[in-house]
Amino acid sequence: TTKPTEEFEGYVTVRGGNYDLRHIDGAINIPLATDQLLLRVAGVYEKRDGYQRNLFDGGRLGNVIRYGMRGSLTMNFSERLSNELVADYAHVGGNSLGLVLYSTNTASSVPVANLLSPANPRFADYLVQHAGAFSGGLLAYLPVQQERGPFKVALDFSNDHKARNVIVSNRTTWELDSDTSIKNIFGYNRLRSVD
Repeated sequence: TTKPTEEFEGYVTVRGGNYDLRHIDGAINIPLATDQLLLRVAGVYEKRDGYQRNLFDGGRLGNVIRYGMRGSLTMNFSERLSNELVADYAHVGGNSLGLVLYSTNTASSVPVANLLSPANPRFADYLVQHAGAFSGGLLAYLPVQQERGPFKVALDFSNDHKARNVIVSNRTTWELDSDTSIKNIFGYNRLRSVD
């Protein structure tokens, strides 16, 4: 989010890690016209495999893929009149971690464990609609999940996540004197998220 400066400069950072983490980010600052037209472009890319194993299909959960860019342009028309334009694009994708059954409350007025139980006459229909679901019911599944721990789950549905965000902002500032200025601020944001 650093604003453009009058210096030609930049940086690049590269990281790697477990679960095949790859991360690179950087920025370059370019003064196009000294004191008048300043440009900065920054970007990021990150990819990492998930650390939760889905026993149902053998895949991984918690995968991350992110990338984005930001362009910032500062225009100084005079000592008292300036404009700052920022355009941002971000993509976030991968899949979410699976929920892990930790405990059940059998003392509630309508225990969910009773709904997902072989004793429930509709449970057989549930098993038909969810091929591969645990046939012993929720209470019998609890110790199985506890033995697996939090890094192994069995999910029979897609847990994908994808979001794209575009942000544009423009700020024009006119300084009338040392104590008074007029600002015009325009913003646009478009976010699309699918889970």
